[in-house]
Amino acid sequence: MSGITVKVCEEAGDMLTKMLRIYQEKIDKAYLRSEESLTIDLKAKFKPGKASDQIDIETGINFVTDRIKTSFRRVVSEGQDGLFDKKSKKQGPFILRERSIPVHWWPSCNHLKPVEARI
Repeated sequence: MSGITVKVCEEAGDMLTKMLRIYQEKIDKAYLRSEESLTIDLKAKFKPGKASDQIDIETGINFVTDRIKTSFRRVVSEGQDGLFDKKSKKQGPFILRERSIPVHWWPSCNHLKPVEARI
């Protein structure tokens, strides 16, 4: 098995540099949209190749292009029906009641359309 040599490190560095160049425009857009900073995770994985003098190099890049932050709020009345109906003991103690729940997005998510979830 061959070790991690300067040549292997240079090759991994070239691969990571190429990834940064490929995604430069997306990285720039993500940076300009970020509130404070942008974190980019780069990885290099080394494992033995098929031949005894080979090192298999796998590189990766990970960064977030959009920050999604939303929240839901609902007031529930104690008089409201429960989520579960009681059933007979043969079928189990509870069955999920089907109902329609309107979901509304906050103003910060104007580009999203309201949806309705059915449970």
